[in-house]
Amino acid sequence: MEARLANAVSQFDDLPRSPFSDRWRLCCGLDYCLNPSKAGKGVFCHYDSPEKVLGMSFQEHLARIRSRLDSVGKPSALQTSDTSLSLRDRCEDSWARCFANGMSPDEKPEVPQVEDSQLRRMQEEFGQQAFTFALSELNGLMTMVSAVGYSASLANAQGVIIAESVKPQQAFYCESDKLGTVWSEDVGGTNGIGTCIAEQRPVAVFRDDHFYFDLSSQACVAAPFYNPWGELQGVLNLTTCNPNVDVNAHHIVYNLATRSSVVLEERLFTEHFRDCVILQICDINTAAQIIAVDDNGTLRGASNSARKRLGIEARHIGKSKLWEIIDCPQSAISLECFRSLTRVRTLVRDESIDMVLLKWERGESQIAVTDNRPRPSRLQPKPRETSSSLARCAGQDSTMLQNVKLIRKVMNKNLPLLLLGETGVGKDTLAKAIHEESDRCRGPYVAFNCAAVPESLIDSELFGYSKGAFTGASKEGNQGRLLEADGGTLFLDEIGDMPLALQTRLLRVLESGEVSPLGSGKAVKVNLQIIAATNQRLHEKVADGTFREDLFFRLAGMIVNIPPLREREDRAQLIETVLESVVGTDDLPEMKPAAWKKLLDYSWPGNVRELKHVLHRASLFAEDGVIKPSDITLPFENRIKTISERLEVPVHKEPDMPHSRAGELENASSPIVVNGNQLSGAHEFVSLDARQALANLEGQTIQAALSSHGNQIDRAAKALGMSKATLYRKIKRYGIRTA
Repeated sequence: MEARLANAVSQFDDLPRSPFSDRWRLCCGLDYCLNPSKAGKGVFCHYDSPEKVLGMSFQEHLARIRSRLDSVGKPSALQTSDTSLSLRDRCEDSWARCFANGMSPDEKPEVPQVEDSQLRRMQEEFGQQAFTFALSELNGLMTMVSAVGYSASLANAQGVIIAESVKPQQAFYCESDKLGTVWSEDVGGTNGIGTCIAEQRPVAVFRDDHFYFDLSSQACVAAPFYNPWGELQGVLNLTTCNPNVDVNAHHIVYNLATRSSVVLEERLFTEHFRDCVILQICDINTAAQIIAVDDNGTLRGASNSARKRLGIEARHIGKSKLWEIIDCPQSAISLECFRSLTRVRTLVRDESIDMVLLKWERGESQIAVTDNRPRPSRLQPKPRETSSSLARCAGQDSTMLQNVKLIRKVMNKNLPLLLLGETGVGKDTLAKAIHEESDRCRGPYVAFNCAAVPESLIDSELFGYSKGAFTGASKEGNQGRLLEADGGTLFLDEIGDMPLALQTRLLRVLESGEVSPLGSGKAVKVNLQIIAATNQRLHEKVADGTFREDLFFRLAGMIVNIPPLREREDRAQLIETVLESVVGTDDLPEMKPAAWKKLLDYSWPGNVRELKHVLHRASLFAEDGVIKPSDITLPFENRIKTISERLEVPVHKEPDMPHSRAGELENASSPIVVNGNQLSGAHEFVSLDARQALANLEGQTIQAALSSHGNQIDRAAKALGMSKATLYRKIKRYGIRTA
């Protein structure tokens, strides 16, 4: 153990030393002399008995590690009914490295601590800008997690903690995470910082996932971030000893740390390449995937994840052109293509990716990719769109990006599609985009609204009729929409309003592929793609007998749920895009910040359809090319109550607190209302059962995220790593006030 400890600090021997360079600060109140000939102190990690916290002995801990290592490569052996295990990180590789280094789980972990002068040198070498930006992220994280016992720290690329954010007298603080401690994996075993550095990825080490048994009362998450040259810059670390934090809550904290590391890395990158064009890869990957290009198309920089994704090597930087990395026009005009989301193919890995302009030269922000902050600057008219129709429908919303990904997989496979969503979300636009990108794009696209045609005429309009089929029929007859769409796509809008009798006829067409026009005894073969859409709850209509169950399953080859505008992550971009479309060739008006806020805060019951009318009207009302809040009239603005107003959750008076505990909470966050009960900190969790503790923890985390992001649902959802729909449900579940 002493040899590994000495090796961990040997890398700092070239730094200036002082008479006290071999001394380490005592972290847990126990003296431990590494070398009796020197008056030194060691960090001897000691915690409350893990047996008490985990209900597990050391022998059981060791047996679990051995069993997991023996199960590697044997999927059947890992099957379990415990769904919480899916939220736990894989630590087998780290455990194997620890055993290979001669470590044993029953040893007492000893963590070295560098001397103060060395610590100051490391802080300076970290870089003032990176240090400032990282501290900003740490403080932001602490506003969300400190109330439940987490502390935040910053480690450099060698695993030395060079900064921390801890509230005074904070409960559940891990004393071993002091400034200057070295948390490399070969000293601390499997731990957040050390394993994160070893594996170059975000990690979540939950209690007995630690290699050392003495550390198994801790829960920590760590997320790496890289400098503009793709090298590891440091690690954001969150740690707690709170015994009531379970794996579900810990997973939420993991998402927070991961998201913060991405934001931090993007900020460092864009600031360094502020005179370049910044392009971003848009997908469900959580890593920072951005590249910097000059106005001649020369690649100037790429983030660590973008280098891996695009196959960029050091030799490409400063020499290769953008079109030598991805398939795009071979001139500087190619940059204009990315003013909207554009699908391109990578030339090294030969895969399709969606890219968009994140920042134009001279610091002009083109599209709000990482957040929805309004931008008051006047934008130039958008050039000709080069992105696909489906890519434009997806925008930068993660739900829609996933929808489009799946649609492309089933497209051209003769699988019916069922589009579900509120009125005005763009179901018809998505259906047309599917047709335009399919192999049937040269065939007809026929749209039929089942709710817009009288019930008595739907039969003849949809299925057609022969001449003289009934009194008043056209002499030439009518081939009907089904035959019109032969060889192309038929879009059945508002399918939930189709009369029950005609549902039977439509079902027969779908099963046989043949249409029998009214008055004709001859069946006609048709070949078409069926896309149906509705804003109704079809499963409820099936249950009450107003919609055929067999027709539902025929139409629902793939169900696509389109999120409403209020839940989309790319509302700011959608607003810009719609505004550009409604003004046409006219100059694009400037949007005042207050007008932006009014648009972003509105619930949009009419979704994109309502947005078009609102922006068109505002652009006509605007004077001197400036849209002010008064130019934006929202018909339901004063009639739709906020969630908090509808819930009317009472705020209970906090019980009197003993004077002895009042000091502990002097600097704690404000009380949070969860299920009508006021929570003041992690101390409240000790007497609660595990399920209630989780609910309280999750409620506090959500409330803190909302507060830190100004009650903006979309930004808070991103920070928490969940969809806005999920966040809305949890807000209602916990009775959280959002205003």
